[in-house]
Amino acid sequence: MKKEIGVLLGVGLLIVILVGLGMFLAKSSGESVTASVNVLLDGAVYQTNYQGEGKTAKVNVVEFGDYQCPACSVAEPKVQELLAKYKDNKEFNFVFRSFPLPQHPNAMIASEAALAAGEQGKYFEMHSKLYTNQAEWENSPDPLDIYTKYATELGLNVNVFREAVRGEKFKDQILKDRSIAESIGVNATPTFFVNDKPFVGIPGDDMFQAVEEGLK
Repeated sequence: MKKEIGVLLGVGLLIVILVGLGMFLAKSSGESVTASVNVLLDGAVYQTNYQGEGKTAKVNVVEFGDYQCPACSVAEPKVQELLAKYKDNKEFNFVFRSFPLPQHPNAMIASEAALAAGEQGKYFEMHSKLYTNQAEWENSPDPLDIYTKYATELGLNVNVFREAVRGEKFKDQILKDRSIAESIGVNATPTFFVNDKPFVGIPGDDMFQAVEEGLK
């Protein structure tokens, strides 16, 4: 029993260290991040309140995230809180852009899974499942079967889903997201923008306040 408790404490400590390190790296790199709303939304496929070609909402929150990033997983409940608060406000728009980091071997395929679900109308639902269940798939040598389980739960055509993920159907879109992130100085996840203002790390009151001010 003591050994099991020690192992659990060790795992918990490791998670805290990883999240803390991610936040430190993010905060230390955020000062040079800058971008216009048009750049941030360029080619974004899934938006909660798409305004139409050439138009933007009053407030656009854009997240550059990595599905395997521990800090991103910790940030997700705050993101969901934000989405719930403004879900009926058509002037609030949220966009997630994939920024799979090289140290996370399953981040790329997770992004493929989200976009493959999006092809069948369940992008944000798969997005949520990937973060909520990150511990289940992050160290899997081949997580597609796990993602297929999520696809089944979401009522997707699993054969179409699996074929899309296996064939890296959305690789170009993911690489475009990453290219935009790198071009504007993003080098850590999660990084958020409220319109053109960056917020690096787990969202806090300052980011919520910026959204509120922007909607006035």
